[in-house]
Amino acid sequence: MAGSIKDTLGLMFGFTRSVPRGTYIAIGFGLGLLKYLMDAALVWSVTREVWTPISYLMPVMTLRQEGLGAGATGETGTLLLAVMAAYTLPFLWVGLTMSVRRAADAGLSPWLGIGFIVPGLNWLMILALCIFPTRSTWEWDSGGEVMPAQLGVALSAIALGIVQTIGMVGLNVYVFGQYGWVLFLTTPCVVGLLAGFLLNRKAPVGVAPTLATAALTILMSGLALLLFAFEGIICIAMALPLALMAGAAGALAGRAIAIYMIHRGAGPGATLGAIVVVLALPLLAGAESLTSKESPLFEVSSAVVIDATPEEVWHLSLIHI
Repeated sequence: MAGSIKDTLGLMFGFTRSVPRGTYIAIGFGLGLLKYLMDAALVWSVTREVWTPISYLMPVMTLRQEGLGAGATGETGTLLLAVMAAYTLPFLWVGLTMSVRRAADAGLSPWLGIGFIVPGLNWLMILALCIFPTRSTWEWDSGGEVMPAQLGVALSAIALGIVQTIGMVGLNVYVFGQYGWVLFLTTPCVVGLLAGFLLNRKAPVGVAPTLATAALTILMSGLALLLFAFEGIICIAMALPLALMAGAAGALAGRAIAIYMIHRGAGPGATLGAIVVVLALPLLAGAESLTSKESPLFEVSSAVVIDATPEEVWHLSLIHI
């Protein structure tokens, strides 16, 4: 029994086993149902509103807050979404790792599995991975300790991650005026993905150096935001735990993709997927800003109506004086 649970967890959270179509469907829909029940229970306990499955068709977190109802306005709604985002991370991890391996199992580019973290398009990607049969049966190389992490590549990955983070914060906050899903989860995940891919592109390195490089990239990006006064230290400290976990998931996915490319003997075109993913981030931010809705403004006015003539009012006022 313990061995079966360990194997299942390894299949869900790891990167070393292929994911056939039936397994992807069973685990995916099972975890999807569990996630919905958790969300619905939390929203009902706080707002007494029914969280319907239709809410998942709205990929933008700012839009989802409107679906929480009148009981989750202001700080309550923000805190509720923050809690939901926090326990979403394990589901994000499993979905990302299994989608990458399912794409490879279907004989497709594992880069397609990254579509799992793309709001709106993820449903089409999941549907496609549920349809394509197994065409490439092989086990991922779980060893991968063939060379140490090269400092130059690591520094390049860190520098690119910092530039990417600053660019996305500037675009989301100062151009689109929005803090959303793309900024808090998708961007750090892609930053980690790029670091993991670049570090393992020539030959696989260990999991620990890959995660360390991704974490250092996220931390250095936060320091850069603080240094250039893009964000305050409180905001960065609050977002850092989510960013580190999303970045770790992305780093392991990038490492797995690089190993798959090495196994397949892909040429220079192997980096095309990374370029497309990076360039897609600004487009996602723009789409998120177009689909978000501004909070309505309500004017509140008050008045005191006195049922008396001006002469009577002034007369009473003079008496009291």
